[in-house]
Parts: sequence; C-alpha cells; structure tokens
Amino acid sequence: MTKMIMGQARVLATASDYIGLGTLASLLVVTVFIVPLAQVASLFASWFLPMSRKTRERNELFNEVLSAWQYMEVYVMSIVITAWQISGVSEFMINAYCGKLQRTFTSLAFYGVLEAEDAQCFQVGATVEAASWLLVAASVLLFFVSKFVVSAARQKKQDDNTPISKRLHTDRWTSTRSADETVRDEDEEGSSSNGSGSSARKIRVSPVPPRFTDFFSFATVSRQLIQTPPQAVFHNGVDVETAVLSNGMKDFVNANTWD
Repeated sequence: MTKMIMGQARVLATASDYIGLGTLASLLVVTVFIVPLAQVASLFASWFLPMSRKTRERNELFNEVLSAWQYMEVYVMSIVITAWQISGVSEFMINAYCGKLQRTFTSLAFYGVLEAEDAQCFQVGATVEAASWLLVAASVLLFFVSKFVVSAARQKKQDDNTPISKRLHTDRWTSTRSADETVRDEDEEGSSSNGSGSSARKIRVSPVPPRFTDFFSFATVSRQLIQTPPQAVFHNGVDVETAVLSNGMKDFVNANTWD
C-alpha cells in the first residue's frame, strides 16, 4: 500500500504531491505497523517486568497514548470492506460511459472470445488473501491482550491505593453511580398488634463496578488468608481463661501485666 502511494507521487512528480502522499504513507506505516508493535512491547513489559509504582504509572500513560494512535483494526476493516465493494464500485464508475460498446462486448461473449464476466469496459476484482486474515487475527488478539493487561493494571492500582479493610465494604475509592432505593422495614411488634407495621425508607446504593477479577476470573487463583487474632491469658486463681483481643485492647494488654 505504501509503495502504491509513493508510486503515485512519483508519477505526478510535484513537490506538493510528494509532501502530501509521503505524509499519508508515513502515517500509514507508523499507525498500522510501528505503534501496534510498541503497544505490544508496553503491554508485555507491564505484565512480566517488575516495576515501581512510578514506572508503572508512566508505562500506563505511554500505553494509553499508543492505543490512541493504533489503527491496525481500522486498516484491516478497510481492506476487507474495499475487497468486498470494489468490484461493483468500479463497474459503476466506468461502464456508465460505455453504452455504445455494449453490443460489441455482447457479441464477443456470445462467440466465446471473452468470458461473460469480462464483457465490459472496466472492472477491478479484489480478494482478501491469507496475510490479510492474519492481520485480522492479530488485531483481535491485540484488542483482548490490551483489555486483559489494562484491566489488571487498573485493579492493581486501586488495590494499592485502598486499604485491605475497605476493599469489600466501601466504594469510596472508585467512581460509581448511586441510586435511591426504597426499602421496607417490617416492625414485628406493630405487625403482631396492629397487623400493619411496615415502613418505607430510602437508602442510597452505590454498586461497585465489575473489575478484572470479575471479567477474567478464569485467569485468577483464589487464596484465603486466615489470620489468628491475638490472645491473652488471664489467671483467675486456678482457672485459666483465654480471651480474643480486639484491636482496641492490644495497647491496653501490652501496657499491663496479667497475673
């Protein structure tokens, strides 16, 4: 494709054509070939290489810039659609001016000089070769790899910025849409005496959006960490009692001696 564009510039042989078509060819090479390769390298580096938090943030920003300039799927779709539509478009462009030659083409096709599909002034036939289907597969694979790695990096960043104690029961660390829901409370005493003890109240529900572990649960391993809470032994005469301490009593026990 780039050779065809530059060949057209050489045929026209003007400075403006060289500049315009050369810029178009350069953008085609950069956005279709160089940028996708750079994005693949960035994604693999983010997944396999150990990085500090600052380096990871820079790599995420770099990958976001590359994804904005990556047009391989646009190029592939244009190839498929052009190969599908070019035959009919080319016939409409030229054959409308060849009405006087229609009888000649019909006679040549009747006597076997020309094939039936060749009995016309102009037609361009295009087919999608195997290399184009490889580009289609590569663009689809790049899309899913980018979705996979970027989602994992985004959840990693959220988990690093959110304490463990707040990850499951709060959504302050993520942007969500809240909605008002009406909840009815059943008053047992009122229902037993009056028969109608239900009251309605509104609460604000802020659902946590799906994350990487929700979309790609097949690629994760679940591990449950069991932590034994601190204990203190109290001697009460001959009896020994063991109490599980809450977080608020740790300092109190550490600062006192129990006999």
